[in-house]
Amino acid sequence: MKKLQLFTIALLLTVATGAWATDWYKIQVTVSDKTFTQYSTLPYSKKVGECYQTVTGYNPPEGITVTNVTKENGTNVTIGTLSNWDTSITITAGGSATVNATLSATGEDIAGIVIFEIAVTQISSWESGDCTVMLDGGKLIVKKTDPSSATGAMADYQTNNIPWNDYIGDITKIVIDDGVTRIGNLAFASCNNASLTSVTIPASVTSIGEYAFDECSKLATVTFADGSQLTTIGDAAFNRCAALTSVTIPASVTSIGEGAFLDCTNLATVTLKSNPHIDGGAFLDIKDGATVKMELTAHEGATGEYWMTFYNFGYNFEADANTQIFKALFDGSRLFLTELTTDKIVKYSKPVIMKSTSATITMTLVSDEGSNNFSSNYLSGVKDPAGKDADGYTYVLNKGANGVGFYKLADGKTLGVGKVYLYTGGVESNFFGFDDETTELNEVKCKMSEVRGDIFFDLSGRRVTNPKKGIFIHNGKKFFNR
Repeated sequence: MKKLQLFTIALLLTVATGAWATDWYKIQVTVSDKTFTQYSTLPYSKKVGECYQTVTGYNPPEGITVTNVTKENGTNVTIGTLSNWDTSITITAGGSATVNATLSATGEDIAGIVIFEIAVTQISSWESGDCTVMLDGGKLIVKKTDPSSATGAMADYQTNNIPWNDYIGDITKIVIDDGVTRIGNLAFASCNNASLTSVTIPASVTSIGEYAFDECSKLATVTFADGSQLTTIGDAAFNRCAALTSVTIPASVTSIGEGAFLDCTNLATVTLKSNPHIDGGAFLDIKDGATVKMELTAHEGATGEYWMTFYNFGYNFEADANTQIFKALFDGSRLFLTELTTDKIVKYSKPVIMKSTSATITMTLVSDEGSNNFSSNYLSGVKDPAGKDADGYTYVLNKGANGVGFYKLADGKTLGVGKVYLYTGGVESNFFGFDDETTELNEVKCKMSEVRGDIFFDLSGRRVTNPKKGIFIHNGKKFFNR
């Protein structure tokens, strides 16, 4: 642990009487601070007599220079000399100082004073991977150490080596600066001060480590900043956050770890904006009767029709009242959609196509597997977290130049976990469209004379010695003998 000095500078423009009292001014200040150059230019625009926003940094600045004061109408105000300012001033053990700058307005007899009130206190800090963690009173602050670095990952910890563990009971607020990219394992575990009721995860964070907020028992609100880039919520990341009542997980998330929200006994509503891979027990033992739902965006087809696919390997989900669900049969040349009407439950590990009258399809987690018959379904779902690479015969539902339908997955592309695809096994086409329940695919045609070799199979895998008219497999590809 090392000690830093935290400084704050409050700016206040004061006058006795005269026109200045109703005008607005902009003060530009330069703080000479070799370490924290991001505070070098500080523009403000406030009315005379109001306190300007406080400037904060770490380690006191070597000096302050007033560089320009401008009235609202653009008229410059002449800067007088700084008084009572010693550039070598140092406050090592905490304290305060006041610095006055005398200003005079060109063409006016009114004089004003800019007062810089400087207060310095000592704080504790620790290095954590690419970050610096600082304890300012009850506020635990995480900043990327090098603002120019592309990475901002905290270190991972175990229960016996969390550097700020001795202060855990005193932490009343956690501030994670934008620029931090990963929250480390156990980083804030057991921070259960009664005042620590909320935390905001900045958009820059892509991963939350295992047990990162474990047993933050008073944490009632977790907010993910707009534009979130978060992809992974680690195992038990929010385990035993008993005060948490609701959470909305951003669309960028692709993986939620085992027991991520285990034993969040008051968690009543979970809203996912994507269809991520959800490990076992992620929402186990949350509040009785809790709702876990996905709000998914579908592709617009014909007017008033919206299409998408759905697959979740571990859990059963029920579609909303506006949505129909289909399985697909592929016979080598045609794709048939069959609506599943027994109920609206999509059983775990069963990929489907969905059609809705709404652009947003809501899927709700249920324990019931339903009674739909998913046999003879030629759709596949991606289970592997690494995804599925394009191979020339993989097609995905999308909206393109030909409207909504199955388009070939482009070379070099990878289909993410939880996605659905149609594998044609050798039949190629740029686009497989559909109209309601039946889809006619572009046929692959050739003459027998164009096929070399004598080993053929029918679509059931049986060897055929003298293939007649129809579809057969030859050298791993399907062809139509006419």
